[in-house]
Amino acid sequence: MLGTPDRLLYFTGEIIDTPDTERGCRTKIAVRVDGNIGKLWQNWSHGLHRVTCYGNLVADLERFCRYQDIALVNEA
Repeated sequence: MLGTPDRLLYFTGEIIDTPDTERGCRTKIAVRVDGNIGKLWQNWSHGLHRVTCYGNLVADLERFCRYQDIALVNEA
């Protein structure tokens, strides 16, 4: 997610559930976060919406951000 035009925010984890609830968006997932969940929760910004990608795309994001002069920030 682009937090600002020069920062791309991301975190990694494992999808552990797809809750069936009427709250929020149509597509919902519960994620076991890699890293510090407290840091992720404390610094969460820019609303609830995130793009979910399956697989480990961190190396691709690093390359893209390096070429586009965008800071890649791990939220967790």
